[in-house]
Amino acid sequence: MLRKYGIGLLAIIFAVCAAAFTKPVESNHPLSTKIFQYQAPSTNPYSESNVEDRSNWVETSLSSTTCNQNLDRACQLQVDNSFINPDQTLKSTFMITATQALSGNYYVSGGSASAIFNRD
Repeated sequence: MLRKYGIGLLAIIFAVCAAAFTKPVESNHPLSTKIFQYQAPSTNPYSESNVEDRSNWVETSLSSTTCNQNLDRACQLQVDNSFINPDQTLKSTFMITATQALSGNYYVSGGSASAIFNRD
């Protein structure tokens, strides 16, 4: 009887072991994101240092942007959850790069955001 079922039992054990060491299928779902709004301070509101200061960016409840994409001044950033602290602030690893527009204001031109939205 062991001979009769031995090969089938070995096949099942082999299949279970092979499945245990198989890499899981990676998900194609994008990371969850949130929108952060620029809160311009009263002194030098659109200076390079203020735009690049993570503490001037506050999470909003918006599900999409309200900015019009003109490169004149900072407005909103779409941020992956991996860059957000538990207290809903931006992590120190989150980078913001600002560039000066012809108007003299600074806008976000790069960094860690998954999407950048500026306004005129």
